[in-house]
Amino acid sequence: MEYNNENLQKLQEQLAQIEAAKAKKKNRRTILVFATVVVLACSLTWFFTDAYYRAQKAQDINYGSLGEVITDEVALKKFVDQFQMLKNYYYFGATDEQLMQGAMYGMAAYLGDPYTTYFSKEENEEFYGQMEGSYVGIGVSVSMSEDKIVTILQVFDDSPAAKAGVCKGDKIIKVEGQDVTNAPDTNAVVNLIKGDEGTSVNVTFYRPSTGETLSKDIVRAKITNYTVTYEMKEDGVGYIAINSFDATVDQQFEKAMDALIKQGAKGIIIDLRDNGGGYLQQSLNMANMFVEKGKLLLTLKFADTDGTGNSKENYNSWSKTKYEDVEIVILINEYSASASEVFTGIMKDYKLATIVGTTTFGKGIVQSMHVFDDGSALKFTTSSYFTPGGYEIHGNGIAPDVDEPIDPKYELYSPAVIPEGCDNQLNKALEVIKGMINE
Repeated sequence: MEYNNENLQKLQEQLAQIEAAKAKKKNRRTILVFATVVVLACSLTWFFTDAYYRAQKAQDINYGSLGEVITDEVALKKFVDQFQMLKNYYYFGATDEQLMQGAMYGMAAYLGDPYTTYFSKEENEEFYGQMEGSYVGIGVSVSMSEDKIVTILQVFDDSPAAKAGVCKGDKIIKVEGQDVTNAPDTNAVVNLIKGDEGTSVNVTFYRPSTGETLSKDIVRAKITNYTVTYEMKEDGVGYIAINSFDATVDQQFEKAMDALIKQGAKGIIIDLRDNGGGYLQQSLNMANMFVEKGKLLLTLKFADTDGTGNSKENYNSWSKTKYEDVEIVILINEYSASASEVFTGIMKDYKLATIVGTTTFGKGIVQSMHVFDDGSALKFTTSSYFTPGGYEIHGNGIAPDVDEPIDPKYELYSPAVIPEGCDNQLNKALEVIKGMINE
């Protein structure tokens, strides 16, 4: 049956008659209960949003693409009507849970922001597991690149992905044969890759550097994040590598700094290459160890209810400087993102470090997490951040003081697996830090 205008009108009339007949018997209570739930959810959402955006008055919803402005009451009725239509007449059947989950996922995805995502309870638990130090997966960190394809930022050492030959820069184009190049966000792709420990997942990658398309069967395993590693180099130089800004990175970093200084380090290289970020607060905690008390660390700009983004909040250092007598070089590359860019930008603006490498990724927006009562959560963009000098990181990245692209021979390697002595970026950082020590 073709759906021309006449058929569609007849179908709508039939459905309207059915609805009218059943309204008093069955739907009134269902709609009332559901509307109450939705109203309560909207109230909670308003309350939470108010904390971020300082909303002052409820406003009409502007459906600009439809050429109309409708009230909240009309929008609510429209939502409930669609819910009931799908629940009662969708040919393949739909449960309340499916429809509510779909609405939650769709609401976040429709905004077109790859960093705004709804998590189910299970997805939220896995997300926090990754941030807290361990999880089951293939051992990579990912981000949505400019071409809107999920791209590998980092391959963890000795992980299933590393053993399978996955490289940073690889783009995920299929999972179990399903095309994911139009995925709404990174979470949609990660959900397809995740699974039980010991099971296998087939992932197809496109490698831009060679033009190859590679299909790999990868066995999922428990991944442990070793966030901070450190060692003494020659001539009084310490080296600290940080692969993410997880919940304990500031404590691990402080421990590493203290240990290296105790061993006689006069200069320290902080390697943030391939560091995709993490908790913003941890990057501020680290910067606070270097910046004089009371100095501006970061400015966050929030969206107001009118969308102007004029509200802002400043964060200042809050304690006495701990590390004043040690020279610092920070290593960055195009895969250094988010919290790693915040730390680097602060240190650069105050001339507390010399930056070596290549311009960073350029993710300068902040996501907040709101966990619902059932354990599901919404991760959504709430602000944009600016360095102490007023520089906007998002879309721009942090440029190095000393530009040093990686040797093309090793551009697909994670820094930790480049053969000893062959890492030209690290060699340049050593040269720079030794010159600073000997001045």
